[in-house]
Amino acid sequence: RFNVLSPNNNGALGNVKVRQALEYAINKVAIGKLFGGSSLTQPLNQVIGPGAEGYVPFNDYPTKDNEGDPGKCKSLLAAAGYPNGLTLKGIYIAFLTSGPQVEQEVKTDFGECGVTVEGIPIATGPSEYYGPSGLGASAAVLKEGTWDFTPTTGWGPDWFGPTNGRAILPDLFTLPDAGGYHDPAVDALIEEAESALTLSEASGYWHEADEKVMADAAFIPMVTELVPLFRSARVHNAIFSNFSQSYDITQVWLSQ
Repeated sequence: RFNVLSPNNNGALGNVKVRQALEYAINKVAIGKLFGGSSLTQPLNQVIGPGAEGYVPFNDYPTKDNEGDPGKCKSLLAAAGYPNGLTLKGIYIAFLTSGPQVEQEVKTDFGECGVTVEGIPIATGPSEYYGPSGLGASAAVLKEGTWDFTPTTGWGPDWFGPTNGRAILPDLFTLPDAGGYHDPAVDALIEEAESALTLSEASGYWHEADEKVMADAAFIPMVTELVPLFRSARVHNAIFSNFSQSYDITQVWLSQ
């Protein structure tokens, strides 16, 4: 996630061409290996992932085998006015094992593009990471440039099936938005989706909003994950709850 209001590097992350260049940096296969590899993850190239309303696969920033393209990233950064690269401050979750691992991979990938990452660990817990100095920062705080991006946040709908689109794009890309990104065109598409009278109509608007966010390179999608769960053959009616990332224990029953 980018802080598009950061003044660092002469406001580089407020420049859509810089953000588009950075889209080519990440080796998404390497990121996926941190979460179980190809059996449990797949590269993600958009906001809305598989299983969510409005999911239509597309990729505005393709790289060979989703492993990144440092050469293209460098050339686009140079074309955007940064031939010597950037130095970015990245806050990351240090209270989970995966946080430092993802941060290190992103630092490596950005480094191959000439972008230096100064990692800032958030070790105290979610309240600090999502709080007023982190992802919950106001526009005024974001403009102070205490951080430029974060590589370790994740998101998913709280439920599967119809209407779950409203649990993804509105939360991530309307004000108050983590990172300061705002586009009235995205707001308008979200309003159309939320007031649509049919599922197919709503899905179309969600997809259009997804395309607009990715054209603006508001963030870099990395991977979509599966959740490995095991259960006995005696367990029946095991309904997965995305909110708890487990089975709904109020619905299960056991055979003898």
